[in-house]
Amino acid sequence: WLPSALEEIYTALKENPCELLIFNYQRVSNGEVKINGGILKENTFLSGNEKKVLYEKLIQEDPAVNAMWTKVIARSVFSRITEEFVQYKSMRRAEDLLQSLYIMDEAKTVFYLNRSLYCYRKRKGSMIQTFRSEDIDDMISVTKCTEIYMEKWGMDTQYFYEMLYISAAKFFMDFLYRCCMADLSFG
Repeated sequence: WLPSALEEIYTALKENPCELLIFNYQRVSNGEVKINGGILKENTFLSGNEKKVLYEKLIQEDPAVNAMWTKVIARSVFSRITEEFVQYKSMRRAEDLLQSLYIMDEAKTVFYLNRSLYCYRKRKGSMIQTFRSEDIDDMISVTKCTEIYMEKWGMDTQYFYEMLYISAAKFFMDFLYRCCMADLSFG
């Protein structure tokens, strides 16, 4: 987190009451800082059909939208989510996207703060950098759930399915790469 993060979040929520606040982030890898380009050009308040721009970013699996570490979520949103998440307790890949689908759908008002407040550090040996055969099952489950939400949001068109499947294909290519690079010793 950046030192000013809590103060900036507090100010944004006070000036823009909402159920979901999304902010930008920066990545640090090998000592190099890369600020994410942001999902929208400026601070933006969204509700109703205006949220479709965020749904589209979810379908594309944009980390700025689907990552849980870019969100501040009102309790009222959680009180309306009835899904039993215990079925996903072993999920390690794409779990942020899965949770974001439910949260984005339930949040009546969203404010996007175009400020990088979180610092994501890539490090060797992290969960995202390691191979786990169950990752493929995780991604299939999340893709199926995304399809359900696409239908609910009226985004079940060829264009959006192509977006979703391109994102899934990227995941599978990354999965194959991690599989090839993994130290697979069979005892």
